[in-house]
Amino acid sequence: MPRHCQTSIATLALLAAVLFCAAPQSVAAQESNVDATIVVSPIETLRLGDFDPTSPSSAPLIFTVTIRADDVERNLRAVVRVAGERVGLLGSATANLGRVPARTTVVLTNREFSSYDLADAANDLVDFASERGVLPADNYSFSLTVHDSIDDVVGEDEDVATTSDGAAEVFALAPGVPVGDTPEFVETPQPIFLWQSDAGRFNFSLYEVRDPSASPDDIAASRPVFVQDGIELTTFAYPAYAEALKPGSTYAWLVESVLQTAAGAEGVPAEMLWFTMRGGASDKLEAAPGLTSISVAPQEQEIPPAGVVQLTAEGFDANATPLGAIDVGWQVVPASGGEVTSEGLFTASDRPGVVAVVAERGDLSDFATITISNGARTPRGRDSVYVAMLSPSEGIVLMEPSPTFSWQIFGADSSAARVFRLSLAEVDEDAGTSVPLWARDVRNGLLLRYPSDEGPLESGRRYIARVALLDSSGAIAMASDPVEFALNRDPKISWELYNAWDEAQRNATDSVHVTMLTLIAGNQLTTSLRDRIVQAGATIEVAEGPWLQLRVPFASLPELAAIDLVRMMTLPSPHVLFHRRTALGDRSSAHVTPLLESSAPERFAPIDVAIFEFGFDRAAVEELVDPSRVRYHTFRQDNRIEGTGGADALHGVATLKAMVEYLPENATIHLVNFNTEPEFQQALRFAVDELNARVLTCSVSWANAYDDYDGTSFFSQNIEETLGEKAALVVAAGNFAESHWESTFNDANGDGAHDFSQQDSYLELELSSSRRYNLLLSWDEWTAPNRDLDIEILDARGEPLFDRYGRPYASRNLQADGQFAEPLERIRGFRPPFAGTQKYRLRVLSATPERTRPSPPAFELYIYPPPVSAAPAAQPASSLASGIATTRSQHVIPVGASGFKHSSRGPTNDGRVRPDFSTRGALEYSSRRFEGTSFATPRVAAALGSVLARHPEWTLEQAVTYLRQFVTPADPGNKDNVIGWGTLDLETLVSSL
Repeated sequence: MPRHCQTSIATLALLAAVLFCAAPQSVAAQESNVDATIVVSPIETLRLGDFDPTSPSSAPLIFTVTIRADDVERNLRAVVRVAGERVGLLGSATANLGRVPARTTVVLTNREFSSYDLADAANDLVDFASERGVLPADNYSFSLTVHDSIDDVVGEDEDVATTSDGAAEVFALAPGVPVGDTPEFVETPQPIFLWQSDAGRFNFSLYEVRDPSASPDDIAASRPVFVQDGIELTTFAYPAYAEALKPGSTYAWLVESVLQTAAGAEGVPAEMLWFTMRGGASDKLEAAPGLTSISVAPQEQEIPPAGVVQLTAEGFDANATPLGAIDVGWQVVPASGGEVTSEGLFTASDRPGVVAVVAERGDLSDFATITISNGARTPRGRDSVYVAMLSPSEGIVLMEPSPTFSWQIFGADSSAARVFRLSLAEVDEDAGTSVPLWARDVRNGLLLRYPSDEGPLESGRRYIARVALLDSSGAIAMASDPVEFALNRDPKISWELYNAWDEAQRNATDSVHVTMLTLIAGNQLTTSLRDRIVQAGATIEVAEGPWLQLRVPFASLPELAAIDLVRMMTLPSPHVLFHRRTALGDRSSAHVTPLLESSAPERFAPIDVAIFEFGFDRAAVEELVDPSRVRYHTFRQDNRIEGTGGADALHGVATLKAMVEYLPENATIHLVNFNTEPEFQQALRFAVDELNARVLTCSVSWANAYDDYDGTSFFSQNIEETLGEKAALVVAAGNFAESHWESTFNDANGDGAHDFSQQDSYLELELSSSRRYNLLLSWDEWTAPNRDLDIEILDARGEPLFDRYGRPYASRNLQADGQFAEPLERIRGFRPPFAGTQKYRLRVLSATPERTRPSPPAFELYIYPPPVSAAPAAQPASSLASGIATTRSQHVIPVGASGFKHSSRGPTNDGRVRPDFSTRGALEYSSRRFEGTSFATPRVAAALGSVLARHPEWTLEQAVTYLRQFVTPADPGNKDNVIGWGTLDLETLVSSL
């Protein structure tokens, strides 16, 4: 017999723990149109401690029930029954809804179910959960029934979910030993990290240990040098593209298993291990009997660059009795500071600095402090305090006219309050001397951005920077070695292209070629300009009006920029896949059964349709459709139909699956891929003019800004002209509703930054270190930008963030008359540097001098993928970020995803209502659930293609008008900026054909 008890609230809630729950299809009772749906939250494990048994309202969100009433007003009651595959019925929860008006939607969660009854099968489960704190692994079904006043079932739904047993403990195995023990040495620059756990996902963080006495908590509170989240294996090879591990440095690593709990994702950390990277060529010698310590002589030495010093090592026993000279292994830290032979002969590098020469025997070590001095005032001894410039580094060519200088202080008492003086001088090439420019004092800080009131540094000049430590009287106590750097900045070259060039220079790879876009004066490439570009070392891959796609070595960028008809040089836009995905487990099949009646193919005329994507997986395509129906066309310069593979190819096949279900079986499907904006223009013209495809669909794009999202750019107009009356292009509206902010620039407090609120001159963001974010800022000055706006990312306190090269996370193109030709700033692929989800700040800055500022611009800001949270919140209106979706042609048909709050919305910035249609945007494929406008779009394209195949004599306008007969709500005179003309009922439309 069932029994009712107070503690059953927590127990039944525990039964709802799930690994994943797909959005179920609604099932209505035969005699009613009441629609009932239950959705279970994605929870991997739950603990008893998550619940207050005496207060259902404080329980975590387990499931959500949605009930849409029919045309009859009546009393309704909702019942959810939970059953385990192994143990049977566990219990039920009931919510009395009272009298529900006709056509009303009621939404409630498990927190609003007033009564819970447990079946006998739940008794053992209660004991298990009480003992272990988590729900056991099982397949659980959640059955929802909706009853009327006479207990007839008027609506029902069911879902099946799988839980894990919460086994999340993780044990770090190698390399290294627990923090606090003597670090072991690692030889390989790409070590393989091993751990043991039954969990399915892990987050990994690596830290450089600067204080050998630091605790694991202290280390974990510092900034990691590398983070990798979402690892699905228990081994991880340190990647070659990550920051190089430095010989002689000690690193600590932490791995945590990730569980999805009722309170959100939770990490369960392993014990932190640490290790030291071995430097030098000597093998580590075994410890000698009786040897308990060693000492290096001389302990401290100052030598000139390229100087030589002989070092020796002496051993001692437990009574401090000398044992004489001993054989040791030697290494130099940092390794760039010089070389040491196996006999201890050290030769310094040719650059000033301070190095340690370390002697090792077994687990014993000692070191000598060697100061490489060129005559500057440099401290001696391992207990001295000294300062050193970190950025810029010696000999570097900077791209930014207002660089950020940073330095470090070393020594026994370097944590004390300090005052530093940063000075800058310009090198006089003719006189061979330096001319002081400015000096600034900084109290208790280790960085300073070049002050804007000094005026920007000049391109083509060389400068010297030095930082000094001041004593209590303001006199210089000691100074760093001078650092000489140059500035080379052409305003035509974008900030991100300069950063790519800068990295190539630092890695001595500036002869490598880069693909870039160039904007030229005029609308066509002339023969003379073509010759000049080729003479500069560039290969012209694509020419589309004023836009050229070039392949060019970095070293040729200045020569290209010097061509007067070249207006701007930048990297192609980072492309965007309009979807979100989650793992399903093995729940979906690749097979697709078309809904159109295959027994009557004569009803449909042959039709050619084209899918535009970044890539396709050929093998997966052939699992979905008959290969004889498919044609491949690639416009990528590398001719790879799979694109970059991975997500590109998977996304392409998923959009194909969404399309073929609603497409006649005799339709020919052209799979067209591309990578850049000019390649897309070529592909589109080919599909329309050569393939004669009447329906085209594109679910990918760029978060680009070639106009003010009003369809006036060259690319938008070219799309309109290419389509004409011949073809319709069905495009994804985008998934930017949670990624978009817009405003008119306002700086009421005069700090040079836009006021996002009355209190804050910044946008506060929560970002995850497991994601890479693209940020785009543009404003309404497309014909000739006169206002120079910039963006930068700061930490939660408002301090600047720098990459491993000391460059700020920012975008600072130089917009002004005759300079950068677009009002555009972009940060590409930003990986938040701090592990997990942390707060950051974004600022929109004005770099235009106050006295010359024109009227404030209206700007648009996009951050994709969307941040975890933001304050102020994103603005969904006018979030159509794709230049394709804002094209003015009536034959460009933007599509939204019904029911998804991230689906982009109109209007366009010139006031047009967009999108045109919406439909469902969820798709299951390859053990994943995809959500987004990516999959609503090909379904609408397939519906349009089916209508034209059924009525080949119709015009595109007639076919689109026919689609509008099958939308909900049915209001032919009303179009809004969320669902357009309405949500397309695909099944009803297909059945009408």
